[in-house]
Amino acid sequence: MTGIYQRLFRFLFLFMLAFGGLGICASFAAETIRVGVLKFGTVNWELDTIKHHKLDEKHGVNIDIRFFASEDATNVAMMAGGVDIIVSDWLWVSRQRSSGEDLTFVPYSSSVGALMVRDGSPLKGLADLKGKKIGVAGGPLDKSWLLLQGLAKKQLSVDLATQNEIIYGAPPLLAEKGAAG
Repeated sequence: MTGIYQRLFRFLFLFMLAFGGLGICASFAAETIRVGVLKFGTVNWELDTIKHHKLDEKHGVNIDIRFFASEDATNVAMMAGGVDIIVSDWLWVSRQRSSGEDLTFVPYSSSVGALMVRDGSPLKGLADLKGKKIGVAGGPLDKSWLLLQGLAKKQLSVDLATQNEIIYGAPPLLAEKGAAG
């Protein structure tokens, strides 16, 4: 099986696992799983591929894809009962569980965000960020942003959030802004 299909089947397996295990797959035929996703990114692409190749139908799963403009919007939809499943991070799920919410976290990706600068940028390390404009994909509670802030505080005693101009936005918007300088 090629890598792409392994990822797709793993994704479908995670959907089924999130709803009580593979033992209830047959009951999915009559049910719809409402999935909240961002209009851009990997999850949207994977779901589009599942739909295109009719893998959802093949496995008796009806996936209702609902698009949102930000991760915060998917979180709100999840908490309001507008969707059954989203891709979020363990920090958000942990906060919700500590507040008494009955959520389950299933690892979906091992990747964490990256710090990116333009080719030829004079920025070479964490210390070079002090006083700069920083674009953060997501919001103030984005796990990569929280981890970066923690690293800056630990290594440099720098509070990036207060010593920099922070701009939150969707990844495509930030990529466009970065390309425009």
